[in-house]
Amino acid sequence: MQKKISIITAFILFLTSIGIFVSSCKPDETAPSLEAKSIEIVSGEAQTAQIETALTNTIVIIVKDQNGIAFKGAKVTFAASDGSVSSATATTDADGKVSINWTLGSTIGTQTLTATAFKANGTTALSGSPISVTATGVEPLVATSIELVSGDSQSALASTVLSNPVIVIVKDQNDDAFEGAVVNFAVSEGSVSSTTAT
Repeated sequence: MQKKISIITAFILFLTSIGIFVSSCKPDETAPSLEAKSIEIVSGEAQTAQIETALTNTIVIIVKDQNGIAFKGAKVTFAASDGSVSSATATTDADGKVSINWTLGSTIGTQTLTATAFKANGTTALSGSPISVTATGVEPLVATSIELVSGDSQSALASTVLSNPVIVIVKDQNDDAFEGAVVNFAVSEGSVSSTTAT
């Protein structure tokens, strides 16, 4: 009889421990659900480029939840003070990030890109939102000067080619070599191999 009671007791204890284990595996329904909480700039800020050209680096923004962990699926909208973006709206990936390309507008100096994100209700802005990214637009490079490099003051028999070619350099407003300028050549007598060169 006592053996029957101990088997029954053991069985009851076994069932009780299974019940405790199963109940401990249930999700905590009192835990708050994750939601988008904040927005930050990851990279791409403070770049400089010629006006009306794309910045070298993409603009990367991250959205985090209330625990400071990357939040997937948040909608972020972008608006540029001047120029254009590759996408006006983007959704955060598994790393909580969105990235876009920004082509500067025609303003020389500071240009601003604004990134805005809201909580799920669509009206409450995330902490840090809107966030601004700035870039500096500079004048496009233009050819401003030409200089003789070599080939001056040579002597040769009439109707023969000079020993050394005539070389010139074209520079931009920063006194750097400028690529792509068209140079015209003309002689008072004789001929040149080409009347124009780039």
